[in-house]
Formats: sequence, C-alpha cells, structure tokens
Amino acid sequence: MSVIFTTVISVLLVIAAGYALSRFLLTDDAFWQGVSRLCYWVLFPLMLVKVLSGADFSGSWLGSLVVVLLGALLLMLAYSLLVGRWLGLAGPSVSSMVQGNLRHNTFIGIAIMGDIMGLRGVELAALVTAILVSAVNVLCVISLLRLNGGGEQTMQRLLAKELLRNPLIVAVVIGVALNISGWHLPGLALQTMDLLSRAALPMLLLAVGASMKLRAITGNWPALLTVLLGKGLFMPAFTMLATMALGLPAEVVLVAVVFTALPTAASAYALAQQLKGDVLLMADIISVQTLFSMVTLTLWLLVVVQITGLTIGGV
Repeated sequence: MSVIFTTVISVLLVIAAGYALSRFLLTDDAFWQGVSRLCYWVLFPLMLVKVLSGADFSGSWLGSLVVVLLGALLLMLAYSLLVGRWLGLAGPSVSSMVQGNLRHNTFIGIAIMGDIMGLRGVELAALVTAILVSAVNVLCVISLLRLNGGGEQTMQRLLAKELLRNPLIVAVVIGVALNISGWHLPGLALQTMDLLSRAALPMLLLAVGASMKLRAITGNWPALLTVLLGKGLFMPAFTMLATMALGLPAEVVLVAVVFTALPTAASAYALAQQLKGDVLLMADIISVQTLFSMVTLTLWLLVVVQITGLTIGGV
C-alpha cells in the first residue's frame, strides 16, 4: 500500500508544482505552451517509439485486451449520450461529457505504471496507449461534430488531421512497425532517444498542472458529477471485471484499469473550443477529474492488487 500511495502522491505533487510555478514564478503562458509542444511533438513520441519497438507483446491476451478497451469506450459513449439526454443538456455540454468520459491523460498513466512496475509497466502502458489513442480521437471528433453541428467534409478533414498529424498516433505506428519487423534501432539512436525521453514525463506532468484552471465551479454540477462517476467508478469497474473474466494476466488487468480511471487530457479543452463544445464545463471536468482521480486511482490500484494477488514493490 505504501508504494501505491507514495507513487500517486508524488505524481500529484509534481502536477501541483506545475500549477504553482505557472501562477507564481513562470507566469508566461507562452513558456508553458512551448513546454507542452516540445513534449507532445518530440519527447513523448520518441519515448513511445523506443518503448514500443523493443517491447514483448507476444501474449495470447492481446486480442482480448483490445476488445475490452474498445468495449469500455463504447460503453462510456453510450453512457454519456443517455445521461446527457436524461439531464436535458444541450449538445455542447453533452459533447464535453463525452470527452470527459472517453479521453485519458496518458502522461499520468505512464508515470504511475513506470513507478510501480518499472520498464514492464511502461511497456504495457504504451501498448494500452497504442490501442486507445486512435479510437478515442475518432469517437470524440465524430461525437462533437454530431452534437454541435458539422458537415461531412468537416468530419473527414478533422478525422484525417487527428489520425495523420497526431504525433502520438504516428509514434505508435512507427514503434509497432519496428516491433513487428524485428528491426532494431541502432544503439546510438536508442541511447539518444532514451536521454531525450527521460525528460518527457516530468515536464508533461508540470505542464498538466500549469494547464489546470482552478476556479469557483459555477457550471453544470449534474454533468460534472456524472463524468466523475463515469471515470471514477463505471469505466474501471467494467474493465476490471471484463479483463479478469477473460483471464488476462494480473499485470495487464492493472494497467488496463488504471488507464480507464485516468482523468481526461488537457487537449480536450482545445477540441471543445474548436468544435463549439461547452468550454467552461470542459475546463471544470479536466481540473476536478485530475484532482479526484488521485483518490480513485489509489483505490483502484489497491483493489486490483488485492484481488489479483499481484506483487508490486513489496505490496
């Protein structure tokens, strides 16, 4: 328990440090935008390529994991749309709920799994990222355009942009292709990529904190609570039950549950702005989910470790 608690708290403290730095020392928004771009376009993709290209994903459980994760996304999409209609919310608010329930902050997930399970945790987290990133982008773009109004040409253009120009998707494709081909990167390239990628997670966690917009929440509390329940309870519970029912290894169950309990990514705010979503609700979801997830992630980690008997760092 001490390992789990220490890991989650340390991630929270780095995020809090980013928030404090952005408010009291490094207050220039352009600085944090530069940090985010550097990590998003260079450092994190390099880490994904390096990890995915050399990881061992030969287990027979891979197909089952894909089915569970895609099923979890579709379940949460249906949940968001049904609850949004039940609450009588307008399309923009429902679209922000969709993003809150589907998107995940990959950076927090990889940081936690790396601390708890070392390289194997990072490898599995990168694999889950590879499965989720394309599906999440497609479902979110389609949902926002349908809910907020958008033509077929707009949808095709945005989908092409999200899939072809998204650096994480490009990195996943390159890393998986290298893995399948069996071609190994030269030692010098691996060493350079490793050196650069070490800076990715701490810088990204600082940027997550800097992007948080903590203010008096005056928005739609029913919608906000619905999303907190979705990510904090329903999605990880479904994932845990489904992965265990299909007999997936304990370490895979743990990573899958963690990723489905992660808060939504800050990029959801930019997409909400671009596609006429409810940006105030989206900002509230990102900030409150990030803080709330530190509690739920700790609880889910403890639950999965206890149920599966997985040994991590002496737990």
